Amino acid sequence: MIRVYNIIKNQLFLRANIHRDTINDILKIDNKKFISSSKDNTIKYFKLSDNYLNYEIIKAIEVHRNEVNQTIKLQMDNYYASCSNDKNICIWSFEENSNRFRPNLTLRGHESKVITIFELQNNSIVSASKAGFLKFWEKDLCIKSLEIGD
Repeated sequence: MIRVYNIIKNQLFLRANIHRDTINDILKIDNKKFISSSKDNTIKYFKLSDNYLNYEIIKAIEVHRNEVNQTIKLQMDNYYASCSNDKNICIWSFEENSNRFRPNLTLRGHESKVITIFELQNNSIVSASKAGFLKFWEKDLCIKSLEIGD
């Protein structure tokens, strides 16, 4: 469940059951638009109303076969990356004006859950797994793998 508060007035505006299970991550697109990643294997792109009392799910995105841990906005327009317990990182695009979703690439190489990802300035992606590995990706190729251990 997502709750929207006015922290100045300590007032609850909205309770939204956007997913069927726990939400692991929320990415802010702008003041009204967000992307949530969930244990229900889905990513939801949603928009809050001007008064924050209602919401609209713009797109439900299913690119993973297991719990989605995080979604990030990439430097390229309309491109995103998500990581999951299915051991994969998915690169996808979404054009809100046309409501068009397109999966682009799946990065495979982790042997356990991918728990977090981020993008470097050179458009490379770094991912970390539950097993304690960092992987550095350029396009669809893992160029380096480091065990970070305990």
